Amino acid sequence: MTNNKMDLDSDWVVVYPGQGSQYIGMGKDLYESFPYATSLFDFAEKQSEKKLTKFCFSGPISKLSNTDVLQVATTVTNLSVDAFLSDRKPFRPSAVLGHSVGEYSALCKAGVISDQDAIRLTVARGQLMQREAKLHKGQMLAVKDVSAARVQEILDSESTIESVVIANDNAPTQQVISGSKVDISSAMSLLSNHGIEYVKLPVSGAWHSPLMLGAVEDFSKIVHSIEFHSPKTPVIGNLKAKPYESVQEIKESLVNHLIEKVRWTESIQYLLDQGHRHFIEVGPKKVLSRLISTIASDIDEVTVLNVENISDIESL
Repeated sequence: MTNNKMDLDSDWVVVYPGQGSQYIGMGKDLYESFPYATSLFDFAEKQSEKKLTKFCFSGPISKLSNTDVLQVATTVTNLSVDAFLSDRKPFRPSAVLGHSVGEYSALCKAGVISDQDAIRLTVARGQLMQREAKLHKGQMLAVKDVSAARVQEILDSESTIESVVIANDNAPTQQVISGSKVDISSAMSLLSNHGIEYVKLPVSGAWHSPLMLGAVEDFSKIVHSIEFHSPKTPVIGNLKAKPYESVQEIKESLVNHLIEKVRWTESIQYLLDQGHRHFIEVGPKKVLSRLISTIASDIDEVTVLNVENISDIESL
């Protein structure tokens, strides 16, 4: 595993983070110094009707972490970093993908939707998911050092926790489960009985689970009101872990994504199997970089980079 400067002669896969990578100050340097980023943040603030720049740059983290703020905040930060990267280091990626809401940034990179429409969609997505979270109290757990198959086997052994599902298959030994607070409490006891460690995630709802079903119809209408184009670059979809084949498939996937899991391990493994060896994470923190490094740990000469601010990009 290597972490080097960016060789523009190589084929690069670009990945974009989703919720969970936020921190106070993300995107601030770009907002203050890069006019396109300024315009994106201002547009997102108007669309969301939230104090987006305040929450991103000054906090509090509790406000930034609410999903009706965080989804669009992450998206506009991703897009701002990506725009500055493209301005300073123009290149065409060999493939793109994003983790959960990060997929909207990937769709922009591939020319499927505009940056402004990605902002509109993630504002709506966050608002609808927040609405459902208030109606159906949920929780998510990160489950450590265990495979998805083993987690599923344990969940299947207890018929009374029907709402609990695997929401994110992040790495071979890192899963996230999602469900109602009551059922998650039972799942915690079940995992403890099997000697499996877990951590409660600081989220306000049960994302990527049937508890979000009430948002599907409304979000579908919004998705189908937006103009989509065929990808100019392969986009690896979260639900199929392979490239999308049509605009209709993309739209259906974005809607179903509300209630189905992120197949991140399979997505990265697909790219590795196709011979891709260079990855760059564009957006806040290094969550995806670490996951990719874990998934590719047995493969030599894999490069994983991360850029999240002006300094990172100028030092490439």
